[in-house]
Amino acid sequence: MKNIGLDLSTACSGYSIFENGKLINYGQIKPKTTLSTIGKIEYIVKEFVNIFEKEDLTDARFTIEDIFLGNFAGKNQVLGFAGLGRISGAIMAALFLDLQKSEKDVILIKAISARPKVGLKGNCQKAEVQVWVLDKFFNKDVTEYNALIDAVIAKKGVGDIDHKTYKKRMEEISKIIEKETGITEDVADAILLGAIGE
Repeated sequence: MKNIGLDLSTACSGYSIFENGKLINYGQIKPKTTLSTIGKIEYIVKEFVNIFEKEDLTDARFTIEDIFLGNFAGKNQVLGFAGLGRISGAIMAALFLDLQKSEKDVILIKAISARPKVGLKGNCQKAEVQVWVLDKFFNKDVTEYNALIDAVIAKKGVGDIDHKTYKKRMEEISKIIEKETGITEDVADAILLGAIGE
């Protein structure tokens, strides 16, 4: 049986494909920034359909990161949520229509609920997900990344940095991990989603 994890975004969508518990393929789809939102959605859906048509999806299950509508403010975030809703709907339409999947084959789950299923905290940062993926699926030595993460967590814990600085430093660690390993936060989330579908 195959499990496919999708972390959808109009900027960059990550995917993973597992077969019988083994990660067999992963990557990301990045549309041109010059495309309109609808153009990006069209591009991403077509790319996913091309990838999936090459796979035997007879018994496949798709786990898609659901939209988290927690704290948001401002026009840009509302537009972002609208874009995520549209791309998620377009992907599900492609699954149901083009790839002949059914409701039982699609799982929608928020990141905050998905992460605890693999032993992470629901509110952990992207860098922590990347480290988990590198350790579990790529057998990488993650000691240095964990030390960086632990240092930032400790500084926040004693009040040396505020929440905004904490988030910024965790994002910087995420970028370091991406640069050194090639595992982006989108791919890491997609791999986590594929893993929980097992």
